[in-house]
Amino acid sequence: MGGLISSTALGYSFPSGHSLNSTVFYGTLAVIALYSAISMAKKTVITILCTLMPLLIGIGRLYLAHHWFTDVLAGWAVGIAWVGIVGLVYAR
Repeated sequence: MGGLISSTALGYSFPSGHSLNSTVFYGTLAVIALYSAISMAKKTVITILCTLMPLLIGIGRLYLAHHWFTDVLAGWAVGIAWVGIVGLVYAR
């Protein structure tokens, strides 16, 4: 495949740590923003940005050929589950 950057990744790849960690970090920021006393417009912008970042990071991991799609998908799934737990705890 022409144009792809070639490099060697060391260590385990399932699930993608970059995808999981970015989902947890940005998802937690979105949860905090949603429960804060800021305007609905700001909440919307923050939520959109916090959704785009893990998506772009996951796509970057695929583009760089450091992970399979299933690795990235699993990272997102575990991250979303964790953010759901954080949201439930934060709501209480």
